[in-house]
Amino acid sequence: MIYLAEWDGKKQKSWSGTTYSLLRALEKNNSISSIDININTYTKVKCLLLSGIITGKFTRNLNFNAFYQKDREKKIIKEVQSIDSKNILQIGDIANLNNSMIYQDLSLSFLLKIKEIDPDSFKLSGFSHFKDDELRERNEIQLERYNTAKYILTMSHSLRNHLIEDQGFNENKVIYVGGGINVKPDEAKQKVSKNRRNILFVGRDFLRKGGDLTVSAFKLLKRQEEYKDLSLYIAGPKELSDEYLGEGIHFLGDMSSKELEEYFNICDIFCMPSRFEAYGLVFAEALTHGLPCIGLNKFDMPYFIEDGVSGYLLKSQDGAKQLSDKIDKLLRNEDIFKYVNSNLEEYRREYSWDTVAKRILEVSNEN
Repeated sequence: MIYLAEWDGKKQKSWSGTTYSLLRALEKNNSISSIDININTYTKVKCLLLSGIITGKFTRNLNFNAFYQKDREKKIIKEVQSIDSKNILQIGDIANLNNSMIYQDLSLSFLLKIKEIDPDSFKLSGFSHFKDDELRERNEIQLERYNTAKYILTMSHSLRNHLIEDQGFNENKVIYVGGGINVKPDEAKQKVSKNRRNILFVGRDFLRKGGDLTVSAFKLLKRQEEYKDLSLYIAGPKELSDEYLGEGIHFLGDMSSKELEEYFNICDIFCMPSRFEAYGLVFAEALTHGLPCIGLNKFDMPYFIEDGVSGYLLKSQDGAKQLSDKIDKLLRNEDIFKYVNSNLEEYRREYSWDTVAKRILEVSNEN
């Protein structure tokens, strides 16, 4: 199999570890040819200048620079054709390759839909600074690659549903394969006694992930006598405004997966009412550590959280009072804690990169 991916400076951190973890899982029992698709600086500058001269705008983000996309695509196709392999896995839509598989967490058409039906979420998506014509131009390139590919492998159920229901792709072409955890549970450390007084929030993009709402809900609970000893651990942001700090709030900053492991073991529940989420792998990480979860009833959060069974789902329009009630209710619900802990093996199997790799290989073997 040809593994086509764009790597960051440190391979193991590319796409928050996803690209590297999936490659390692696929390599366990298969012969994989990994292609480095990074393009030289001269080509990048040339494409930047072309976009400015021809379109009148300098599209600095090369993922949205049509000249760069087409130039890189030609080089990739030429290199792929020199390798004898019938199976090609693209991590993201990289090139227009016949019969390839494209593994994707988010599509431009999905973003355009969210912009139309849920503009508040779109504003926090990280794509709001792009103009409509930029999004639509990149969407056309992506759809062309989707149409040429044999399979579109989605990380999320939400993306699969969108591509089938809204974009008209055949359900046999769009296959959900999921994603795997990058914070692996240490079973020995998980056996520590807990007091149901520790809440964990994880998210580098604090506002998008609903960190402000979580803090407000936490502060409401802290006013109650029985929750005077309640603690909220916040991991992810490099900095945090003073308005989100206070008694019982422990700001941990940006942490590595290894460092974060400790707090999955310390805390009792996970709360992240994310306003925009392409997938939400951190919910899987929480569940595999035995933490019931609270999230919004949108995107893939309802697929991670079975409302009233493995946690609670918050309505989009709900505020801090409703969230504080959910936290209070969850901390008291012994049945949910028992359910999550009795299903640890299933969670760890479902959200492992080995399982994702197995699903991809089953699809590729059908070629």
